[in-house]
Amino acid sequence: QALPKFTPPSPPTVPSPPFLFRAAASLFRPAAGAPMPHFSSSFVVKAPIDEVRAFHQDNVEKVFAALAPPGTPVTFQIPMETMTDGAVLRFTMWLGCCLPVHWSALHSKVGPTGFVDTMTDGPVKSWVHTHGFRDVSGGVAVDDDIEYEYGGGGR
Repeated sequence: QALPKFTPPSPPTVPSPPFLFRAAASLFRPAAGAPMPHFSSSFVVKAPIDEVRAFHQDNVEKVFAALAPPGTPVTFQIPMETMTDGAVLRFTMWLGCCLPVHWSALHSKVGPTGFVDTMTDGPVKSWVHTHGFRDVSGGVAVDDDIEYEYGGGGR
């Protein structure tokens, strides 16, 4: 007696990566009318405020690459040596050394106590990052305040 002919099942349909990214992002998207997500952080550096300002503003490419997450190379399409009001920094962060994340930021309110970078093109709908420096007991507090909105990136 002959065995029935085996027909392998069809492979499952796998959603494309952009769909997966949108689906994952939707899990974290706030409800309509909800305030924009917000992130704040602060730490103290044992250094004078002029040195903290210079570290962040005087050699932007060097410090930016140093502050990127480990294993995340950064390449610059529009470099910025020294930060000034109106300066644009355009860069690509390479997540896992292979996934490019393109980003452009316009800098404003550049001064001795901080600056603001506002994303003009990038992976999220909006991103405003305020960097502040203030004297505190034992050094200088570096304050980061980020307001961002998911979706609609790649402007």
